[in-house]
Amino acid sequence: MAYGFLSAVILSAAHFFSSIVVVIVYYIVAAFIDFTSRVFRYLVAAVLFALAIRFLTEKSSDEGYYNKLRGRDFNLRSIATFALILGFAHEEEFMLLALAIGGVNPLLLIITYASAVAASLIAITIIAIKAYNLVEKRINKIEHLIPKITGAILALLAFLFLIGVY
Repeated sequence: MAYGFLSAVILSAAHFFSSIVVVIVYYIVAAFIDFTSRVFRYLVAAVLFALAIRFLTEKSSDEGYYNKLRGRDFNLRSIATFALILGFAHEEEFMLLALAIGGVNPLLLIITYASAVAASLIAITIIAIKAYNLVEKRINKIEHLIPKITGAILALLAFLFLIGVY
């Protein structure tokens, strides 16, 4: 449980840092690029479709990659690096910046958001560890379906981006 808590704290701190960096980068890049253009919507849809295809075509019997990961020791540095990269891979900060156009201080807004995310990540990690211990055997039975479900969800999101719903 202590390792789960420590991992959640590291993930939260890296997410917090990346959120602040995204705001800074957004200010710089937004001066030169219009993020609301159709080109970005199509780019997002293409990336989501590519991810969906990757998950949908993944063979459940091909566990070579996962077997390699099982033997790998994930240290705190690798967890923090993953969280930092993941922090740049989502768009909530950009949505919050769009709200900031209405007059709210963007830095204060993103600090509030990142703090709420940090508290949530820590709490949900502790809850998830306890819950997973209860259902681990049942999850192992359907584990091979998870990539297919993920692929279907990503394909749906890509389609929604293409038609302009999302």
